[in-house]
Amino acid sequence: MKKIIVLFLALTFSFFAQAQNTCGIIREAAVQNILQSKALAKKYLTNGLPEDEKYIPIKFHLVGDTDGQNRVTVPKVLQTLCEVNQEFDDVGFTFYIKDDFHFIDNSVINSYSYSSSVVHNLCAAELDSQAINIFIVKDIIAPLGTPLTVYDPTGDWIVVKNSYLNKLAASHGLGHFFSLLHPFFIDMNYTVGSNAPITMEIDTSSTCAQNCETVADLICDTPPDYISIHLCTNLPVQYDYCGTEIHTMQNNIMSYYTCDNQAFTTGQALVMQGDYLKPSRDYIRSNYIPNSNIITQSPTLVSPANHSTVAANPVTLDWSDVPYTSMYLVEISKSINFSIEPQFFITTQSELTISLNDADKYHWRVTPFNEAYTCTEGLASITWSFQNTVVNTSEILDISNWALAPNPTDSAIRLTIQSRKKQDLIIQLIHPDGRLLSLENKTVIPGLNQIELPQDNIASGAYIIRLISGKASECRKIIIN
Repeated sequence: MKKIIVLFLALTFSFFAQAQNTCGIIREAAVQNILQSKALAKKYLTNGLPEDEKYIPIKFHLVGDTDGQNRVTVPKVLQTLCEVNQEFDDVGFTFYIKDDFHFIDNSVINSYSYSSSVVHNLCAAELDSQAINIFIVKDIIAPLGTPLTVYDPTGDWIVVKNSYLNKLAASHGLGHFFSLLHPFFIDMNYTVGSNAPITMEIDTSSTCAQNCETVADLICDTPPDYISIHLCTNLPVQYDYCGTEIHTMQNNIMSYYTCDNQAFTTGQALVMQGDYLKPSRDYIRSNYIPNSNIITQSPTLVSPANHSTVAANPVTLDWSDVPYTSMYLVEISKSINFSIEPQFFITTQSELTISLNDADKYHWRVTPFNEAYTCTEGLASITWSFQNTVVNTSEILDISNWALAPNPTDSAIRLTIQSRKKQDLIIQLIHPDGRLLSLENKTVIPGLNQIELPQDNIASGAYIIRLISGKASECRKIIIN
């Protein structure tokens, strides 16, 4: 049994009704999904939540328009992952960044249309088959509204609107990924925009226990949720059909409230652990244990010296190693608050060689992090500045930037190339005396490309990497140890 509440504020309520649909939840299929998760939890988790931590890979797809604009910033993604891991700590899940971030420049994906087969196919082509895939986009367009986050059960991926990327949106989407439903259930039999009353079914599980396995989210320790409003204020008194007063859990991550101290219930955690055990989740299970050590130190910048003048282009930025760090975020901008032409680079080394577009004053800073510990927003280095006096003589118009990292290197030569279009490139390794040592033909796609070149049997020393596109070329110096 369940109690039916009739609401007359159709316009106000339409947001919730639409979002119920546009979270990607198809009720019938979602119910079967959660029932399977509950069955596995009942079979294998008889003693409650397991003690062993589950390390789960995430591939973040940072989507921009075709020209590279309207993309979420890397620091925002790092902070969100930090907060998501805090919220999932009691669940027993730790999420980690798999193989760096993936940058996509595609305006079609960036205006994500949930019902578009074209968008679906474009996203499917970008998937990492060994991770949870989260696409962070500018807009989400759905049949009944503009939601903040969507779980696509067909593709098994999550989409989050970049202007609302935070722990609540990301954790809510991950909850759906692991088969959780909303703690309310809306009857969708109504006409959008009409003034007709809207009916909503209330979960009466907390007080009418015989009902809790079959209504709303099918979880008995999530209190009834009637969401007549979504602000964190005192709710009007409501009663279930047993006559018992309802006490909604306004900080439940799967609700539509935005209260502080968001959390999952134990029942929700058990369902997610059960979902993790499904054969269909084999692709996110591995024996890999990521670097999750807590970082406590900030990098110390070394060069270029603060307020110095640099008569070179490209420029090598150098800083101190930080214990337990496996990756560094390097930010550089023409403004001290990093708001003018900001650039973001991720490197595994404590130095980075970059090409600058203009002779101008630049500001830079470095933030350490590792695969599973990204709570380092307060550990950014101090900001230094330098004046560059050499104009970039770039001749390849459709390459906006490219860099060599690490440089110097004692292993493979790695190039990061930001291209405006798909194009064929020739990459040459040249001896200082002009001899051609190696040549590689590569095709790059719009967006960020990472290319690795072997340097076997090359003696230590300074060399030149030449990038050629048609009749245009650019050169960088590489030091091989």
